[in-house]
Amino acid sequence: MDELISAEAVVCTLIMVGATQAALSAVSMCRQQQYFLAAWLACFALEVASKGLLFLRIAPNWSQWLGYWFSFDIIYGPLLLLWVLFLINPAPLSKWHLLHFIPALFYLYLTVPEAFALSESTRMERINNYLDFGDWVSYSQTTMDLLSGLLWHPYAYVFIALGCLIWRRKATPKLIFRWLLSMLVLHVVMWCVVIFGMLWVPWSLPLVFLTSYLPAVIWINLLAWVSLSFLQLRRADMANQDNEVLAKPTVPQGEPEKVERALVTEGKAKYQHTRLDKEQQKQIASQLEDLMAQHIYTQSRLSLADVAQLIGIAPHYVSQVINDYYQCNFADYINRYRLTAIKQQLSNPNLQQNTILDIALSNGFNSKTAFNTAFKKDTGVTPSQYRKQKQRENCEADLA
Repeated sequence: MDELISAEAVVCTLIMVGATQAALSAVSMCRQQQYFLAAWLACFALEVASKGLLFLRIAPNWSQWLGYWFSFDIIYGPLLLLWVLFLINPAPLSKWHLLHFIPALFYLYLTVPEAFALSESTRMERINNYLDFGDWVSYSQTTMDLLSGLLWHPYAYVFIALGCLIWRRKATPKLIFRWLLSMLVLHVVMWCVVIFGMLWVPWSLPLVFLTSYLPAVIWINLLAWVSLSFLQLRRADMANQDNEVLAKPTVPQGEPEKVERALVTEGKAKYQHTRLDKEQQKQIASQLEDLMAQHIYTQSRLSLADVAQLIGIAPHYVSQVINDYYQCNFADYINRYRLTAIKQQLSNPNLQQNTILDIALSNGFNSKTAFNTAFKKDTGVTPSQYRKQKQRENCEADLA
């Protein structure tokens, strides 16, 4: 008896700690704009916490719903697949991906009417029979038979996600591929432990059922921790790449073409193992142009990761298109739009009262030196010379 009480205490403690960690990880993932993984973690935390509280008979009027009557198992698989596709697919996810949640609607159609048709006393009686005697009778036999197939639903989606990852392995960076492959293989191992391992645990059914979530608790918190570490490393790597781009060596006089060709060649070599085809590059380039038409280049701290998130694809694909399709780096690509807007405003007679610096800052440049350098490189003259030249042209046009 003491051993059973000790086992219950250990399992309940681990379950509640794991649920708390999953909830905190969901908030962190949401801040990292990994919304599919954040939703997955949040649902898992809520469900596991409910099952732990119901086992302890804490707040049964609330914890009974996800602790006994309902489950998020039906949506874990689709959320996993959509998260993997978001990381490996250059094209943004479409509304058709919502079809993966049709089984969840069928699940609700089967369970909600039956659960709410029961009186409160009947619901609590069935829950007490389950907790005291291991007698699990939640729905009609027909519904229970149909729901038994849901046990394999998340398992099937793991293999679908694995298939998609392997199919796009050549277009996926090696670091992302190996990371996702490891997580998905561990997911398979976890489900094998859940489905087959729990058959050999000599405890009561409620405790065995609660214990069956421990492998998932360990795996999903490991996934969240590794994912957060990976995202931080990737952001740091992109920041270093941006710094290298902004601090590229001075072009030797008389040989700018050679240096430019070297930079373009370097960019092509960088993506030789993760290349997009021409149609994919064209599609992403069109999305970039639509985004620039919304004047997002006016944001002084605009980064490659920000642009990728707005489009809905991985940053390395955006960087690849800018390097290959536009033959420049990210900083030069954004500055093209900024300089075009600035030149139009410097030529506008109605904006002559605005200072050059104000115009530059309002279009995304964050320093006078950087603006003057980029402007003279683009036009061959200083901003003030350009404005005076346009003023003379406007006067001559008016006199004519």
